[in-house]
Amino acid sequence: MPKTSIIIPTKNRPKDTIECVESVLNSTFKDIEIIIVDDNSTDGTFKKIWGKYSKSTLVTVLPSTKDLGAGGSRNLGASKATGKYLLFVDCDNVVDKKMIERLVDFFDKTPDCGMA
Repeated sequence: MPKTSIIIPTKNRPKDTIECVESVLNSTFKDIEIIIVDDNSTDGTFKKIWGKYSKSTLVTVLPSTKDLGAGGSRNLGASKATGKYLLFVDCDNVVDKKMIERLVDFFDKTPDCGMA
């Protein structure tokens, strides 16, 4: 079980999504799983992302055949997550290489922080 599950919803943004995923993969914290939820893209986003990450053991790409919206996509990703912690990252974000490490360290040191 990974320590942190990172959920990335996307729709029609393959380039941004790949840049986002690469920033997560290049972070200093490695005990992760990345779950990308494609929200019924119409421009081949799923195919491009699947082609790039289908052999990765850290990345799962989930397609949606109906429009879920960002919230619904996050919920679908969270329902498949196995990590102790959940981190939601928008597909047009690039994460600082130490962001996940710092967040996990904070949550480990502050168990009463967060949501139940």
